[in-house]
Amino acid sequence: MPARPPDKRVLMVISVLARGGCERQLLATARGLLDWGYVIEIFKLDVGPRGDTSFEAEFAALPISTSCASDFGDTRLPPPDGGDPHGLARFTPILQHLNVVHLGRALEQAIRRFQPSIVHCWSEPSSVIGGLVAVSLDVRKIVIQLVNVPPFQQNQPDVALYCEAYRRLLSSANVRLLNISAVNARNLEQWLEIPRGTVKLLRNGFVPDSMRVRTAEEAKACRRSLGIPLDAPTVGAIMRFAPEKDPDLWLDTARLIAADRPDVWFVLAGYGPLSEHVAVKLKQMGLSQRLVLLGATIDIGAIYACLDVFLMTSHYEGTPNVLIEAQAAGVPVVAPDVGGTRETILDGLTGVVVASRAAARLANAVAVVLADPLLRQDARAHGPRFVARRFNWQRKVDETIGHYGGWSNIRVAWLKFKRRACLLRAKHSLRKTTA
Repeated sequence: MPARPPDKRVLMVISVLARGGCERQLLATARGLLDWGYVIEIFKLDVGPRGDTSFEAEFAALPISTSCASDFGDTRLPPPDGGDPHGLARFTPILQHLNVVHLGRALEQAIRRFQPSIVHCWSEPSSVIGGLVAVSLDVRKIVIQLVNVPPFQQNQPDVALYCEAYRRLLSSANVRLLNISAVNARNLEQWLEIPRGTVKLLRNGFVPDSMRVRTAEEAKACRRSLGIPLDAPTVGAIMRFAPEKDPDLWLDTARLIAADRPDVWFVLAGYGPLSEHVAVKLKQMGLSQRLVLLGATIDIGAIYACLDVFLMTSHYEGTPNVLIEAQAAGVPVVAPDVGGTRETILDGLTGVVVASRAAARLANAVAVVLADPLLRQDARAHGPRFVARRFNWQRKVDETIGHYGGWSNIRVAWLKFKRRACLLRAKHSLRKTTA
């Protein structure tokens, strides 16, 4: 094996380990870093809402230790005397139900125990709390990876505090700020009034074995298991039932599609704070006979196998993992032009990007896809290749190492080339010896 950088201890800081896109990317990154000999621990700010599914089991299967701020005391209460060593009290409004100063003190203990050379923070509010504590403790490298849109685009009431926090973080030479889409990186720079190129682009990575793509025969079995006729055109989605994903718009769009196409079926899978609302509205719409409502699911490949079109209706997005997954499964996608969505689709080839979030416009785009067998054929052919190229998992891991200050991408490629050359020489030598 080639020589390793001397210190490769990474502490990942995240709000919760829910089963969302941010956590999915953390898991993909962690798996790749473990392959390169990194030692990883995870620090959570909170345990997450009761009843929500998570990636806890997937992380538990890896050699990764996980701790939570609550392991160090009740994070809802003010911390014991000792002041505010990391300057977090000013940012109290960004997290209403937990005490940010206490969270910072807990994270400090985790950092002093683990002694990481890298602290990698994943989106808000862990980006602010984790970043400021790591800067205060002079951690060698602090990576702030934002996998969502800038706070000002989410209409957050504490947006000015996030702006102040990111500017403070960027005043440290140890901090690198990343975003997963080019458009959101540029929007973030304009909002913070910082030079173009300050926010680096690190696209998502899709791990091929994270989802089992079904064969045609297996897809039929998936449909039968849900009671969907084999010949029925099917529109579906996997989402978190939360305001930013706008499940109301999804159901309104489904109602318009259903009125125009009595043969279409629907599959909607997810969980979240609006789950009960979604179930009630579905009953009121009278679509229960043609809409399969599922909860959180582990086997997402089985859902994609049932679909002819994947429909997304979010208010805003970074780079939607569900669109990447759907295209990897060969399913054409329809989505509004929000955030980094356009960067996630080959418009007109693997799906349709809709300029408006109006239900009528989205329903019309779905109708176009359902009526165009050539477009669906193109999506099956080009979707997996597009995902493998743009959202290559190994590329994401290599670039992450580069941001850590480890090997550059060129260095990683060179080492891989040398390793393959050594193996070929060894095989050649063995053949000569045994000839």
